[in-house]
Amino acid sequence: IYARTIEGHDRLFILVSGSVNKPVSMSKIKEIFGKIAYERRVRQIVDVSSYNVRIDDISECAAAVLTEPVEKHDRSIYEAGAEVLSNEQRAKIFNKVLGTSIMYEQQTIEDFYKTNISSGMNHSFAYDLIKLAFNGEGKKATLQLAVILNPPLRTFEEWLQDNIQLFQ
Repeated sequence: IYARTIEGHDRLFILVSGSVNKPVSMSKIKEIFGKIAYERRVRQIVDVSSYNVRIDDISECAAAVLTEPVEKHDRSIYEAGAEVLSNEQRAKIFNKVLGTSIMYEQQTIEDFYKTNISSGMNHSFAYDLIKLAFNGEGKKATLQLAVILNPPLRTFEEWLQDNIQLFQ
């Protein structure tokens, strides 16, 4: 399926999201996709590693990368994330914007694991999610993406203000 997707393209913008039911590492999918693309002489492959990023930021980044000269972005990897917030901080922002009283309650690691396993997730994937959820791995702001996007990435509060109707 990857080869058919690449057919006829000389530039690619990759955004991969893993599946709970078929947990294959995102880096493995990107590696396979990149190898096939390279073999088919794709001139430019740009990868976006994302977490908590809005679709508009992804699409604006893709538009910039795919319309500007290949030499500028070459085979870049752009991580997207305007800010790093704890769950408690997110709850405070929800309260502020929505005028509600939400209190974040931390689930235990054991309960988090059991919930994921009971939903059909395999052990390896659930275990890796614990690292993300409890150790904060992979959480960092990437303000440098502002040099590509116009406007730059928005904060969670700005996103919530724009989407307030979804929560009422």
